[in-house]
Amino acid sequence: MVSTRRSAAARADYDSIYDFESPDKTKNLQTKRRGVARKAAPHITTIRGLEKRNREETEPDTPVVKRRTLQRPGRRQTSKAMIEDDVPQDPNFYKNINDSAAGKTKAKRVTMVVPEDDAAAEEQLLQESQQREGQVLAEEKEQSGPSSYRDSAESSDDDDESHEEVDGEKDVGVVGEGDDQGEEAEDSDGEDSSSDDDVREVTSSAVAPDSASRTNNLEHIAGINVISTDIVYIEPEPPDRSASTFYLNCGGLNEMINAMGKQGWMATQGEWADRLLRIEGGSKTESEAIKADNCTKLFHEIIALWRICKDMPKAPSLNSQAQYLREHSQSIQKNLKVVRSLTKQVKSEASKSIPAKGSSRQIRNARREKKDVLTWIQGRLMPALVLALKEALLLGGYSRLKSKPETITVKNGQFMACTLQFALRIVGFIDQLYDVVLNHLKPEEKNENTVRSMRDQTRMAFAKHVRVLEPRILLGMNELKRFAEASLLNAELAEQSRRLREAQEERDRIIKEKNDEQMRLFVASTQRTLEDTPKPRDEYYDRHGWRLWEDEVLLGVIRKTRSPNLVLLSRQVPGRSLREVTNRVAELRESMRAKYEAAGILPPKWCHW
Repeated sequence: MVSTRRSAAARADYDSIYDFESPDKTKNLQTKRRGVARKAAPHITTIRGLEKRNREETEPDTPVVKRRTLQRPGRRQTSKAMIEDDVPQDPNFYKNINDSAAGKTKAKRVTMVVPEDDAAAEEQLLQESQQREGQVLAEEKEQSGPSSYRDSAESSDDDDESHEEVDGEKDVGVVGEGDDQGEEAEDSDGEDSSSDDDVREVTSSAVAPDSASRTNNLEHIAGINVISTDIVYIEPEPPDRSASTFYLNCGGLNEMINAMGKQGWMATQGEWADRLLRIEGGSKTESEAIKADNCTKLFHEIIALWRICKDMPKAPSLNSQAQYLREHSQSIQKNLKVVRSLTKQVKSEASKSIPAKGSSRQIRNARREKKDVLTWIQGRLMPALVLALKEALLLGGYSRLKSKPETITVKNGQFMACTLQFALRIVGFIDQLYDVVLNHLKPEEKNENTVRSMRDQTRMAFAKHVRVLEPRILLGMNELKRFAEASLLNAELAEQSRRLREAQEERDRIIKEKNDEQMRLFVASTQRTLEDTPKPRDEYYDRHGWRLWEDEVLLGVIRKTRSPNLVLLSRQVPGRSLREVTNRVAELRESMRAKYEAAGILPPKWCHW
């Protein structure tokens, strides 16, 4: 009982307020007041307020009398007074609350970081490519029906669970590039196989069903960590597997082609490519070309790269393109590696500073060599790279335009990762050599306030077109990488969902087994026979022939009754006859009298009746 600090007046007032009335009295009172509106119950103040008012307005010993309010019969109103001593006495009260609160798992705040694209032009290019992609897909649906495009996309959903994360670049067939000299390209493991020219065109990962190895089901581009103009060589996909494709808008290429015939580059009217090929055809023999300088070697290798792209099948024959790359993988890798190495060497030679000390002859030779390198870059190497870039982009299925110089359409080019890598690598070579040209412009010509010559204006315009085309190609390669990794992400999500589902099924199974076991025990307990129940008093029955409860009933009656009615007494012990009850009553009286006498106690009277 919690003790409270209340005065006599407060307790009297409290008792007067919460005095209970009997149901009859309340009923009579309600009958007398029928038809009279019920008044609002008076406001009940706290005990502290009553105690203060009693001290100020009334005498200390005079109880406060309040008018009784009608109470509902049988219900007790709880006091609204706040009692200071009504606090939990259990020391573990607050500990249990804290433990229960600490046991709740708090939801982690998930912060999603949306990367911002610094280059607004790249975002615009992405939107253009997506819009064009949607238009092309809509046209293909109208021509070939809805089933021609989505077959691979539907098959990829069924095969998402058969993928696994790539463990390094070597597991996906991507051949890395080594140093400039001394490294040999790896042999291509592609085999000749016949395939149709038309393949499934997908904009998401389409992987052939193969649940044996999830790693082998990923596209080769998924093994590349960072996409750049200096990426490693990407092998084509196996014949039994389709590859993701991307539709590229190569706007800016035709402007680059036209710029090559103007001042500052080749300064040739009409088709400058014919003149460039004649220069290459009238070059020295192969034995003499080996002894030539790096610029000459690089020029021949770029033309060889142009021929590779020219001989390769064009889209939409994607299977034929992949087959061509498998057959010529070793020579293509060697060519790209040599072009990469020679480009770095030429850039290094053109970037050498002229020695400040030395003879005048040495200084003149250094200036002449540097000027020759710049002349090679502007008049042959850069035009050759643009020519190779045009053929590399024609792999996407663009149409050639009959113009002088020859240009191409710039929309709806379809590329796989293994074909788009040529344009990406060539743009990287152009970017490196153009940096050499830009760095060797005269200082006064770099000033924006100075009117540039026609030659330098052409070069600067060329750079703008390169800056537009390069991000588009990089964006396309990154999209292809994202498409390839989508299957891995879907596989991880499917695996996570499967594990959660199996864990939930295991928990449900355990709960069901416990419930079934509990129900089985319950049913068994309801069907248990009397023989199965324990009989703790069987020994008493074996000794006396009567059960203990039967003797207790008989003893209870003969102790209180002088001459009990044996007929009624026999009914209280079912299964016993009147004779058995009469004999047992006599035996009980005799045995009880013997026990009292043996204990030295005078037997009671009921033992002799």
